[in-house]
Amino acid sequence: ENEEWVKATRSFKKIITNYPDSPLKAESLYRVVLGLSFQGRCAEALRYFKEAEESSSIAEAYRLRYALSSCNLSKSLSSP
Repeated sequence: ENEEWVKATRSFKKIITNYPDSPLKAESLYRVVLGLSFQGRCAEALRYFKEAEESSSIAEAYRLRYALSSCNLSKSLSSP
């Protein structure tokens, strides 16, 4: 299962890097945060979270927070 998260995360990172203006970027950032969180790579997930949060709506910010919930980083997150 973890290997599937690794592969998926890698694929979504490629979308972010290779297509920075894509309408899929926001969803890809969310998926990267989710994947990294499930892999226990919380510091890296938080970096992607902060990038995504800058351009997200309030609803999207809550969705991103959910993705980070397994990392228990609530003290590091700003309010939406």
